[in-house]
Amino acid sequence: MINQIQIKNFQSHKDTILTFSPGVNVITGSSDHGKSAIIKALRWLIWNKPSGDDFRSHWGGDTEVTAKLEDGVVVSRIKKGSENLYKVDNLSFTAFGASVPEEVEKILNLTDINLQQQLNLPFLLTETPGNVAKHFNRVAKIDKINKTEKKINSEISQINLTIGKHEDDIQKYELELKELPNLEKIEIKLEKIEKMERKRNTLSKNISDLRVLIRHIDIVDSEIIEDSKLLTFEKKIDQLIAKTNERDSIEDDMSRLDSLMTDIRETDFKTSQFNRKTQHEGQVNNILIKIEKRRIITANVKTLQIVVDKIYYSDKKLVKTKENVVTMEVRFKEEMGDVCVLCGSKLT
Repeated sequence: MINQIQIKNFQSHKDTILTFSPGVNVITGSSDHGKSAIIKALRWLIWNKPSGDDFRSHWGGDTEVTAKLEDGVVVSRIKKGSENLYKVDNLSFTAFGASVPEEVEKILNLTDINLQQQLNLPFLLTETPGNVAKHFNRVAKIDKINKTEKKINSEISQINLTIGKHEDDIQKYELELKELPNLEKIEIKLEKIEKMERKRNTLSKNISDLRVLIRHIDIVDSEIIEDSKLLTFEKKIDQLIAKTNERDSIEDDMSRLDSLMTDIRETDFKTSQFNRKTQHEGQVNNILIKIEKRRIITANVKTLQIVVDKIYYSDKKLVKTKENVVTMEVRFKEEMGDVCVLCGSKLT
């Protein structure tokens, strides 16, 4: 059962929520206030009718009809832009055409009995007995049983026709076999012919293999002839190889000699540089001695400077100390006077 329905952007309903009570619910109101639109929205949700977009509100936006069932399941029918879908909770269904997804149909489980409009005739009272029977057949699912039975009977008839056709073919072939003279002799000859055919195929394959082998032999013979021509040049080739090896050895020796000559030239150059340096050895030693003396003198000057600085600071401290002594003597005389406060004797 549907407990609540919400209608958005469907004809005159921008966002309408209706809560239903258990049992039969009647929707009343003034004309042109959206009563029929509610039924139409329910039909759109339950049976995916009407089709098209004429029922969508002129102010635009997504069109949606959502039903909350008594077991808590939420079923929605939505059109937004080019998207067209059903939703059951968080599960979406698309590409269903003009029908209703089977899962949605089973969950809603509603028929035209559940929706009646204002101008509808009394339920079943004005219908013919045949229509009443059809209605109850649909309720009891008998119409589906009838359709299934008709389909099965049609398939059985088709199978029987196929069986009859095959039986006629079998009888026809049996008559044709009986009309054939000496059938057993023909079968024996056919077996012999098949054996000969298999033997012929085997021989043909062997002949083909032999031809391939002969072609390979011819190729090998031609290669042997070509190789034998090359053998006449074997001695000359050996001589050329020996001369080539000898030339390579001479080139290696020449390369080693060039390397030795380069080493000798580098050694001579370094020797001449060393000789030029040894000529200035005495002058360099004198310069080194003078540098050492200068270093010692510089160190002594630094030491003397430190001593002078110490004497200077000591003199300054001595002068400051003498000044402090004179000041303290004056202060002592001013505060103590001529008589000692401890012993009463005259101070000198």
